[in-house]
Amino acid sequence: DGTLRQRPVPELAALRYQPRELRDLTITPDASVTLPGIAGNSLELAFTLHLGQATRVGMRGCASPGGEEYTEIAYEVASQALTVDTRHSSLGEGNKVIESAPLPLAKDEALHLRIFID
Repeated sequence: DGTLRQRPVPELAALRYQPRELRDLTITPDASVTLPGIAGNSLELAFTLHLGQATRVGMRGCASPGGEEYTEIAYEVASQALTVDTRHSSLGEGNKVIESAPLPLAKDEALHLRIFID
């Protein structure tokens, strides 16, 4: 039906330890926020984003200390698409592309993302 959806297997819950939870964060337009206490090479991140007047929302993960390397996941409101940008994921070899998939949201519908980093 053209809908993007995937649910990880429930057994992944057994791998969780040292959970962190942040709630009710407000991020101003064009702001960059580092999430306190969230770091590591193997993470499960769950976001619920209320878009409001935003035209684009996203997160950068796996960033190097100087910010030269990162992977960006973003939602573009106008095109209703979820994108993964790996052009800055490594300074070395690797696949450097922007991949996109349609993700239509109803007016005022929150964006729910569950991201696994490994």
